[in-house]
Amino acid sequence: MGASLLFAGPSEILYTDFPGIGGTASRSLTFWFKTTLTGDNGILGWGNSGGNGLKWHARLNTGAVDGPVGALRLEHQGGRTVATTPVNDGEWHHAAIVFAEDANPDISDVVFYLDGELDPVNKFTSVPINTQIEGPGAQPVMLGGRDQTGNLRGFLGNLADLRIYDTGLTQEEVVAIMTGTDGRRLQLEVSAEAGTVSISWESRDGMLYNLRSETDPAAGSPGEWPVFGVNQDLEATPPENAVSFELPADRERFFVVEEFPAPPEVVFADD
Repeated sequence: MGASLLFAGPSEILYTDFPGIGGTASRSLTFWFKTTLTGDNGILGWGNSGGNGLKWHARLNTGAVDGPVGALRLEHQGGRTVATTPVNDGEWHHAAIVFAEDANPDISDVVFYLDGELDPVNKFTSVPINTQIEGPGAQPVMLGGRDQTGNLRGFLGNLADLRIYDTGLTQEEVVAIMTGTDGRRLQLEVSAEAGTVSISWESRDGMLYNLRSETDPAAGSPGEWPVFGVNQDLEATPPENAVSFELPADRERFFVVEEFPAPPEVVFADD
């Protein structure tokens, strides 16, 4: 995620050559987004909008009859599932929409994650899933919008790091994608007093830590954010590490702690 794409109109849709994932096969979508959108414009999708169960479109929900307005929504023509939390607040969010095939594949099997946390399904309406990726009417993967049988509904807002996986991701995997880490999510304790910020986290023997920071979470993968100050290659001091620094002048600043193994040390060498 080196930068974000700004979509500003119904026709600003990126069509790819990738047909998408068909039938009832497992699939997961992940992406960063920022929007105040209130319409039914698409985010990411593919398939055929001309028949029930034949498409796979991610967007925000617009009708209160289907669930909370502004919450994440996955629809497959004739059926849909809607998450709980409205996300059209103009802030950056990370979303994952996961479907894992089982013996009885159904739209109710879709799982939503918002900013790494489970966002429960509020309401769903199901028809059989049979995503069509070939033949007349089948659209390839579209980024920043959807083609509803010729009616273009482009996204309004920013999108970044859009990914499609051919598997049903676990929550741990979703968090690893979101944070750019190896999957172990460090819980940060943050406090501010008298103009000083303190950040602490659980640490482990044999590990090193970098404190990375950015003012824009879409500026790159968190694992690629600049190191903040001198907080690089910090040795572990189990059970906890802590750093303190002067309160930054930025209105908003995001922090992550990167954990990685310390390089091996030569304790004996026989030349």
